Amino acid sequence: MFDFEPEEFRRLCAELGERIGWQRAAVCACNDPVSGRRDRQCTLCGGVGYVYTQVTEASNYRALVRQVDERKEFWHAGQLYLGDVTITTMPDELPIAENDLVTLTERRFEREEVITRSDGTFDALHWTPIAELIAVRTVDREYTVGEGNEVVAADSGIQWLTTPPAAGTRVTAVYYWTPCYVILASMTTTRRLVGGTYLPQRVVGRLKGRADYRQ
Repeated sequence: MFDFEPEEFRRLCAELGERIGWQRAAVCACNDPVSGRRDRQCTLCGGVGYVYTQVTEASNYRALVRQVDERKEFWHAGQLYLGDVTITTMPDELPIAENDLVTLTERRFEREEVITRSDGTFDALHWTPIAELIAVRTVDREYTVGEGNEVVAADSGIQWLTTPPAAGTRVTAVYYWTPCYVILASMTTTRRLVGGTYLPQRVVGRLKGRADYRQ
């Protein structure tokens, strides 16, 4: 007889899991229904083919997150690499699905990145979302960071509040970012035990900034 106690698993998630941010994916209108191709210049989805809605209820739950520590291959998820993660939840609480975004809100990493200035007041950074902007500088000066100063952090880059460096200038940004993962596949289908009790669901995620994950 299969012995599974869903409430015990929920307690385990509450004690050992971590809080996550969860964004549901919806296909963007820029996708061609015939060819299946997306508009890579779309201003709504940024060319990824999906738009996202934040699920605020996700902050009330915790998920079990495990780092992939060796290369593996699963028929339903494809090749997994070092740095990928598996995320386990109860599907009646967090029904995370393919192409959704999951942010590990309790983790953050420091990054130093050199970018080339655009001709606007915003410059994108590669690793997002940005948790905190530490320093911004060019070869000849350092800019003050924070509200009321010269530059602030935006969700996906830096926003210039005063006159920025000229377009084409090399700028170094030092910042903390929060890891965000694109869900590649579910490793278990949503299924129930006899009596209607859900079993845990495990999904596979890959860092959003690692590659163009939608060909």
